[in-house]
Amino acid sequence: MLNLKTYTRLCLFLATIVILLGRCGNPTEPEPPVELPTRGDKIPSDAVKITPDMDRFPPVLHSDLWQEPVPMEGPVNTAGAEDAPVITPDGNTFFFFFTPDLKVPPEKQLLDSVTGIWWSKKVNGTWSEPERIILNDDIALDGPLCIQGNTLWFASFRVGNYRNDDGDVYTAVLENGKWKNWQNAGQLLNE
Repeated sequence: MLNLKTYTRLCLFLATIVILLGRCGNPTEPEPPVELPTRGDKIPSDAVKITPDMDRFPPVLHSDLWQEPVPMEGPVNTAGAEDAPVITPDGNTFFFFFTPDLKVPPEKQLLDSVTGIWWSKKVNGTWSEPERIILNDDIALDGPLCIQGNTLWFASFRVGNYRNDDGDVYTAVLENGKWKNWQNAGQLLNE
């Protein structure tokens, strides 16, 4: 008789085999492209887009050098949570961290297929529909970032970090419009 722990492991092993066999398919047929959900698909139906008049903690200006803040025009702001904004010096590329529901703990955000870094480009004065920046081949939670030339610096919780219980700093390089060659920024920076 199997105990519950052994039975669970056996079920997980068999499910993995079934998934792997299903992925094998016919090697002569190309794999169909994977359809990723949109940000809107994952935002809870009861979420409310916060407007300046609803903000419980509105910004307070302490200097005449700045104008009153206004929401960014275009498709970036949603009823989800956009955070950690970064804009390139030319003002034409905007990066942000997105998660559809702040009530969901990070370990579950990791699996929702939309939480992470997104970017939008200004074309003819209008911000484009944001695109998710995929920076891994496995499960990872990528977050706040900065840009230095064509290099993206970002924090990530993923397998292989020097700090197992904390995020490491990684880099990726922009090549032909895609972020590639992501790699850990190194032991010296991350230990």
